[in-house]
Amino acid sequence: MADSEITRRDFNKAMAGAALSIAASAGPFAQSVLGANDRIGVGLIGAGGMGQFDLKDFLRSGQVDAIAIADPFVPNLDRALELTDGKAKGFKDFRAILDNKDIQAVIIATPDHWHAIPMIMACEAGKDVYVEKPLSHTLAEGRKMVQAAAKYNRIVQVGTQQRSGEHFQKAVELVQSGRIGKVTLAKTWIHSNSSPAGMGNPPDTDPPAWLDWDLWLGPAPYHVYNRNRCIGSFRSFWDYSGGTLTDWGVHLLDVVHWAMGVDAPKTVSAFGGKYVLNDNSEIPDTLEVVFEYPASPVSGKELIVTWSNRHTNTRGPDGHNYGIEFYGTEGTLFPRPRRLHRVAGAQARRRRERHGLRRDQERRLRPALPARGELPGLRPLTSQAQLRRRDHPPLDQRPARSQYRLQTGPQTPLEPRQRAVPERPRSQQTPL
Repeated sequence: MADSEITRRDFNKAMAGAALSIAASAGPFAQSVLGANDRIGVGLIGAGGMGQFDLKDFLRSGQVDAIAIADPFVPNLDRALELTDGKAKGFKDFRAILDNKDIQAVIIATPDHWHAIPMIMACEAGKDVYVEKPLSHTLAEGRKMVQAAAKYNRIVQVGTQQRSGEHFQKAVELVQSGRIGKVTLAKTWIHSNSSPAGMGNPPDTDPPAWLDWDLWLGPAPYHVYNRNRCIGSFRSFWDYSGGTLTDWGVHLLDVVHWAMGVDAPKTVSAFGGKYVLNDNSEIPDTLEVVFEYPASPVSGKELIVTWSNRHTNTRGPDGHNYGIEFYGTEGTLFPRPRRLHRVAGAQARRRRERHGLRRDQERRLRPALPARGELPGLRPLTSQAQLRRRDHPPLDQRPARSQYRLQTGPQTPLEPRQRAVPERPRSQQTPL
């Protein structure tokens, strides 16, 4: 990176007092009065549930205009166009967005296997990018995306929205301040139960008339259309996603990386398989992964992080089917979305003794905001794009690593610079 690299923290501090930053509140966002030359023209690539959610967040800022939307799945395209009151143009092929000179930034909310190509092409076309997580489908793609952002000096933000949740921000602050002591273990998990039928086994058919199946597949190997392989459940197939780990796991592991100041594990062990579900999905219905990290700059100690997901039983630690838990020498921290932080262990015991409280009277932290906090998270992209429009020096922000691709089996050592497990066979890799 160039010597002029600016970190997310430095940028956010600088932007805090800038006149063009978006003011957040519990109610509607305070909107700046912007001239035509200050507004950002945005294109949406991938208009499914997340794409529509992201587009609504951008529009709520009051600082962007939706110019065009692209999706080969016509029902989603039509629903997204309705969000713009007919102002945006609709296309099946995303390349129409990249050719539009009125668009300065694009949102990429496609299935995972379609993240890399439009992101790289958008950078080549001189557009800034908000790309949903996971950053990429494969590690090789992710590296190419980082290189493209640097080569074309583009702003790229990855949609790990939980960083905008105040309860996660508070959890990171507590861990890094040493409130729960030295953390040597963090657990992440998400569980559901769809056994035994799962998604079922619908037959392969011709694609519906309102779907361009060839374009939807794009760089993935050809497969006859099956409704389970497409909208809403594509993450259950390896050709398009890395399963639950690269879906929800990205969010949770990202918070652990953030809190502990770590970047990548030195070894990974993954065990699991499809043991129960009788559907046509390919991902494990039971998976346990152990990541071993070098010494954390926060604790000074090596760190173990676990990921657990089941599709056959909903119960997780303390009865919660989803979460992160940090285990320190002085206590345990469980950031609870939409609820409270819980601090327990030796620190909590001493506090109860000091104040003469029973366990059920233990003092708790103040309630936090819901996990979804996209607008604060989107502020760097829109604000930096405006800075670029005002002839300020370009700011480069490298996308965070948000991709794990694992194969079940024995422990896999990771070289410090390699940070990868074996890739898919070349015949299945996306050409870039």
